[in-house]
Amino acid sequence: MLWGPGNVKYSPDLFTRTSMTDIKVGKAFEAPTWKSVRFTGKVRGCADSSGVTCEIRLYNSQKRIQLIYSMKKLQVFDPEVAYVAFPFASKESQISFEVQGGTVVPAKGQLPGSASDWDGV
Repeated sequence: MLWGPGNVKYSPDLFTRTSMTDIKVGKAFEAPTWKSVRFTGKVRGCADSSGVTCEIRLYNSQKRIQLIYSMKKLQVFDPEVAYVAFPFASKESQISFEVQGGTVVPAKGQLPGSASDWDGV
């Protein structure tokens, strides 16, 4: 059970989960250091018709994948979340992501005992 503003109780079954729809793959693009492809999709809660844009970059000279997501959200005051899955597994890998004010590397510099299965941006 989660508590929201005004001590309102929230339960996971109260939320509706949706996925992107109307997904369209764009043209591939090649830069001097990477190759990429973009795709777009519609998702409920976006402020305009562009929905979500994702660019997947594969780097030429290093083992690196970069996922760049962009969306303009409607202003919402109720609890909500957007999930981005990273279905990669490698003992030598490192995930990092940009947030306002810097870059986060999960589990580094983290408070002992704090959650590490999701991150807020």
